[in-house]
Amino acid sequence: MTARSVALVALLALQAAPALAQEGGRSEPQKPIQLDYKAGEYFPLTLVHDLDAVEPFFPVAAVEQRDFGRIVLGTALPYALLASAFAAQPTDQHTLHVISRWGWAGIDQGQDNYPFLFGMVALAGASAFLPAPEDKDGYSLLLRLDRFAVFGLGVGLANAEVELLRPVFNRLRPDQLFAGGSGTGRPSGHAATTFAAAAFLSNVLRDTLRPQEETSVPLRIAEETATALPYLGGFYMALERVHGYKHFLSDTLLGGALGVFTMQIFYEWSFLRTELGHGWTESFSLACVEGRGLELALRTDF
Repeated sequence: MTARSVALVALLALQAAPALAQEGGRSEPQKPIQLDYKAGEYFPLTLVHDLDAVEPFFPVAAVEQRDFGRIVLGTALPYALLASAFAAQPTDQHTLHVISRWGWAGIDQGQDNYPFLFGMVALAGASAFLPAPEDKDGYSLLLRLDRFAVFGLGVGLANAEVELLRPVFNRLRPDQLFAGGSGTGRPSGHAATTFAAAAFLSNVLRDTLRPQEETSVPLRIAEETATALPYLGGFYMALERVHGYKHFLSDTLLGGALGVFTMQIFYEWSFLRTELGHGWTESFSLACVEGRGLELALRTDF
C-alpha cells in the first residue's frame, strides 16, 4: 500500500469516527451554554441598561409580568407620598401638635433620631448579602458589587436632592420657626435616607423571596407583606421627625418620595432585566400596520 493510500484511509477513518461514536451511544450530550452574569458586562456597565430607569415612573415591565407588588411598592407608593407631601401641607400645624403628643414616636429623640437612621441604613446595606437567583451557579460577588453600588448611589443622590431643594422651598423647621431661627427643613433628609434604605431592602427581599413566582395565594400574600415591611421603618422615621419638631409632616413625606423614587431608579436601571427577564423597552412592540402606520403596543397577558 502506497503512502497516498495510507493517508486516504486515515482521512476516511477520521471523518467516520464521530458518526460511529454517535451511533454507538458513546457521545456525551451537549451542555447548554451558561450565560455570564448580566451577559458578561463589566462593572460599572452592569449598573445601567437601556431605559430601565423609567420603570418606576411607568411600570410597563411589571404590568406585563403582572407583578402587582412591584407596581404598588415601586410606583404607587412614591407617587402617593409625593401627592400627600403637597396635599397635607395646609394641615401641617395641626398634625404637628397631634404627633408631638405621641410618646412612642420619639424613642431616640435625644440623639436627633440618628440611631434609628443608622440602624435602617446598616440593615439595608447588610441585605446585599442575601441570596438571589444569580447565585444558582455559585455565590455571585459581582451581584453584591452591583447591589452596594446601587445602594450608595441611591442614598447619596437622595441626600443631594434634599440639599438642592431646600433653598427652593425655603421653609423653616418647626423648632426654628417658633424660636426665630433660620434652619430650613423641606424636604427631610432623615426621611429621604430612611425611605431610600427601605426601598433597597424591599427590593432585595423581592429578589430573594420571588413573590411574583409564587403560585400559592396565601404564600404570595405572606411574601408580598414581608417585602413591604421595610417601609414601616420609613414611616416611623417620618413621624419621629415631626414628633421632635424637626419637620412638618409634609416635609417628611416629600423626603420619603424622593428617597423611594431615587432608589427605585437606580435599582430598576441595574436589576430589572435580571429580575423580570427583560428590560423596559422589550415590553413594547412596534409594528407597521397597513393603512394605520406605526403602532406601539404593550405586551401583556391580561
